Order: sequence, then structure tokens, then C-alpha cells
Amino acid sequence: MMAQNRKQWHLFFQNMDRKLQPFQYLTSGDLKTVALVLMLVEHFFKIFTAPIVAYFDVIAVQDFAVTTLYHLTAIAFALFAFLLTEGFVHTHDRKKYRRDMLLFALLSEIPLDLVFIGSGWNIQMDIPLLGIMQGGATIGGFVYLGYQNIFFTLFLGLWTMELLEKVQQKQSGWKRWLFYAVVVGVIGFLASLARFDYGFEGILLIALLYVWRGNRLYQCMVVPLLMIALQGEQPNVYTLLYVVLLLFYNGKRYHGQKKHSRPNLKYVAYAIYPVHLLIFAILRF
Repeated sequence: MMAQNRKQWHLFFQNMDRKLQPFQYLTSGDLKTVALVLMLVEHFFKIFTAPIVAYFDVIAVQDFAVTTLYHLTAIAFALFAFLLTEGFVHTHDRKKYRRDMLLFALLSEIPLDLVFIGSGWNIQMDIPLLGIMQGGATIGGFVYLGYQNIFFTLFLGLWTMELLEKVQQKQSGWKRWLFYAVVVGVIGFLASLARFDYGFEGILLIALLYVWRGNRLYQCMVVPLLMIALQGEQPNVYTLLYVVLLLFYNGKRYHGQKKHSRPNLKYVAYAIYPVHLLIFAILRF
């Protein structure tokens, strides 16, 4: 009976997904643009506006700012995680994909520490509204070990999907889900232990988006379900933004472009992360 109900729900979601296809106009480039804009807005506020708000100690404004920023960055990460799964499925060179993630993780770490943690040489001052307490261990006085950038999480996310794919090929039924849980648990633990951005929750999100890659509506449900299960929060307008963007995604990279007819802009998107942090760090000091 349970298996039959599950099958009916699966068919229902597949049917809904097919009905939405005529209205799906957003490309992966569009989703990436939205995610980058959300990230830039959030970082700009944290770096330049949050200290001013905290200085005047307006509690209501602080609470609103913290809530808004938290959800903006969460939706941005959810979109990046979704695009990571799309890239993993469609890339022709997974080894190069992992190498790129690791390279930009290393390139981004010092800019992140410079702008969020301190001057790069004197890590003593707490940053209001960030939830980042400074004064932790450093390497060479300027690499902060208490918080690592998002590219490290995405790098581990690629390894997670690689292992989940092997499990999917070799296991079935309840054993498959058991091994899924082991893979996500171990890698998620490592991500949290190393203080990678989003830690276990980030790895779990990537894993679920990958496992449910064949059903868009299932993927839309991931973020609301995780908010309820892990944080005890009800889905909100920010979650709705994520759901709407995914529902209207058409699976293409760009608008009206044939294969290889448009230059690959992925490295531009990757570079925006360390470059904007470096610029913000210079402006801040």
C-alpha cells in the first residue's frame, strides 16, 4: 500500500512537471545571475551597513537585518547547490570540475578572511551581525581557521555526488538509502569539522538535489523540508523565490544559444566571488 501511494505521488509530480514545461524560460545563466546578485547584496550589507546598524543599537532593525540576510544567503546557496548538481550531471570532465572548485576555494580563502574576519594581520575585532567570533586560530596571522568559504563546501559536494552515483549503481532498495546516509553523514561531518560554509546542511542539500535530480518538484521541496526538519522554521517568501525559480528553469545554459556558440562564462562567475571580496576588503580599510 505504501509503495503504491509513493508511486502515485511520483507520477503526480512528474505530470505537474510536464505541465510546467511550456512556461519554463529561465536558464542556468539566469539562476546563476540571481544567486550572484543575492550574494553581493548580502555581503555588501554585512560589510558596510551591518556595523552601522549595530552601532546605533536599533534592535528591531538588527533583527530584521539578520533575518533578511540569513534567508538571502540561504537561497543563494540553494541555487548554487542546484547548479552544482546540474554541472556535475552534464560536465564532460568531472576531474577538472573538482579541480576548479578546489582552486577557487584556495584563491577565495584569504579574501574572505580579509573582508569578514579582520585586517588580515590583526584578527581581534568581532563583526556585528555575522555570528563570527574572532580571535581563533590562524595560519601566518591571516588565514582564519574558524570559517572556510563556500567553494570548499561545493568541492566536497562534488565528491558526495561522485560517491552517491557509485552507490546508486551498486545498491538498491533500503541498502541504497543506508549507504546514501553513510556517505552524507561522513562527508557532512567532515564539512562541519573543517568549518566549511553551511557544513553538514550544505552537503545534505547537495545530496538531496542530486538524488532527486529526475523530478523538479521534488527538488523544489528540498529547501522547505530542510527548513522544517533541521531548523524548525516555516517556509517563507524567500523559500517561495527559490521554488519559483526552479519551477521555471528550462534546463538550458543560456537563451537561444546553440552548443559552443557562446563563450563559457563559468570562470567569470567563479572569479566574482574572490574578486568582490578583495574589492570590498580594500574599500573597508
